[in-house]
Amino acid sequence: MIREAFLGFFAGTLAIGVIVRVLLWRPLFGPWIRKRQGLADVRQAKQSRQILVEQASAEREAARERAGAIPIVDKAAQTDPEYRQHEIIGAFAEALIRGQIAQIIYVPTEGNLPILEATRPIAE
Repeated sequence: MIREAFLGFFAGTLAIGVIVRVLLWRPLFGPWIRKRQGLADVRQAKQSRQILVEQASAEREAARERAGAIPIVDKAAQTDPEYRQHEIIGAFAEALIRGQIAQIIYVPTEGNLPILEATRPIAE
């Protein structure tokens, strides 16, 4: 009998505690939750800004490197007559790798002019 009374009292106290906790959750913990969310938003904004700063720095450094490479490329193009052909072949290979070229048509040339069938003599 005492055991059932104790269990009933315990269950009632637990139920009242849960109800009070649910009712007081919003007024007591709502501001704290909003504050924590605000701090998280501020940290995320700072991190996003830091990422943008790092990207801009990397782009600036890459631009400096490209600017430094221009005289080297110009010198190579002047001293090596086949440099431009190598550049074109490299660009062509990159386009093939990326899948930007669907079909390759070979046109035989002589002196950078296409060799046409109409200009060949007819062999009999």
